[in-house]
Amino acid sequence: MTTLAAIAISFYLGLLCAISPCPLATNIAAVGFVSRGATPRRTFLGGLLYALGRAIVYVMIAALLCKGVTAVPELSHFFQKYLNRALGPLMIVVGAVMVGVITLPSIGNRHFAAQAKRLSKSGLMGALTLGAVFALAFCPTSAALFLSTSARSRLWT
Repeated sequence: MTTLAAIAISFYLGLLCAISPCPLATNIAAVGFVSRGATPRRTFLGGLLYALGRAIVYVMIAALLCKGVTAVPELSHFFQKYLNRALGPLMIVVGAVMVGVITLPSIGNRHFAAQAKRLSKSGLMGALTLGAVFALAFCPTSAALFLSTSARSRLWT
């Protein structure tokens, strides 16, 4: 398969991902957030930066996945050798948190509200950051489309 076909299929699957329910809702919310009190030109630039932020994160994840696929034997050996040693203490800590012996600090809604307020005041760079953050919120449909695209593009190159 040619590189052009891989790009075309990736673009098509990206469009499918963009109109699936989860990303569509976040995209609408982001456009509303970016366009609040802005001129049409500034809203358009904010939308472009939002899309760029998403694209940058997706490309970084795809690069990590493609690089990681080539390291599967080494990673498998590492997990087989060391993960069982860490799993016991990790399960004890998780169990202690679940029964309330250990309490984790709560960030709370005040922290998130302060971050949202700061993000809204950061202008166009806030739109880029918002796109990057929303790109990390995968729903199962988006993850399946994205991971299938990453795997196919790795096989075609």
